[in-house]
Amino acid sequence: HHLLNFRLNAWGKDVFTHTGTNLLDAFLALPARALFGPILGTNLWVLLILVGNGVGGAAIAKSVGCQRWGCALGAVLGVLNPAALFALENGRPTQAMLFFMSMWVASLCLPGTWIRGVVGGIFLGLTGLGYWYFGLLGGLLGVFAGLVRFRKLSEWKRLLMAAVVSVAIV
Repeated sequence: HHLLNFRLNAWGKDVFTHTGTNLLDAFLALPARALFGPILGTNLWVLLILVGNGVGGAAIAKSVGCQRWGCALGAVLGVLNPAALFALENGRPTQAMLFFMSMWVASLCLPGTWIRGVVGGIFLGLTGLGYWYFGLLGGLLGVFAGLVRFRKLSEWKRLLMAAVVSVAIV
């Protein structure tokens, strides 16, 4: 029922820095809006958000060991995320951008070196730039993942590297 009634409120609450706090979505949407105007440009931006959410869902599925069909299901679930669709319907594209958070979560699920910590930190920092609350939740998720999963000092160093990079970005 919800998908059938979907409509985009292109002039919604926090669209493109209305409140002055959500800048990343405004910068990322700027090329589409400049090239195609406010209506078509916004719709293309929303399409890009949904594609990014799908890529993020597939990345999480891949990071926990899913094969092709599992990754495809992760992508579908990323696109059809009810919270993201609700945010878009209510004119809050910032709260629908799950790509950066998804990539942060995927980086937490994979073993790796300090380089993976830097990349994860970039995604966490971009998450925080997109929507401060997601940045806070992502940081708490990192601490929780560390407490539950990380047993080696190198894993904690990677998490610390991600924290430093994300704070530097934000």
